[in-house]
Amino acid sequence: MNLFKKSDIVLIIILLAATFALLFVFTLNTTKSNDNLFAAVYADGELFGRFPLNSDAEIEILDSSGKLTNVLVTANGQASVVFADCPDKLCQRSGKISSKTQIIACLPNRVVIEIEGETINHEVDGIVR
Repeated sequence: MNLFKKSDIVLIIILLAATFALLFVFTLNTTKSNDNLFAAVYADGELFGRFPLNSDAEIEILDSSGKLTNVLVTANGQASVVFADCPDKLCQRSGKISSKTQIIACLPNRVVIEIEGETINHEVDGIVR
């Protein structure tokens, strides 16, 4: 007994092809380059600095008195805290972040690291009358 007709098989192949095509398109849209992403470091509520994720760097984060509190490493399009002088070290255990939806927070040291996109300058460069 034949379970599928020829038209059923054709329909299944078309649906599978459409599914894989949509999956491919969504995958391309979500895997963007980290070329325009930065790790923005805020210490005591103030911007300490913005560091590109596409370059390898080790950044020492200092508090307002100049004391070293955290060390941030950017490498391979990711950012992570490798040193913290706080007692719980939760920021070190947070792992690596690489997308705008992720942050690392060190509450005892009042340090927040978040991923930001490249800022676009919206200044007016002329007026038309």
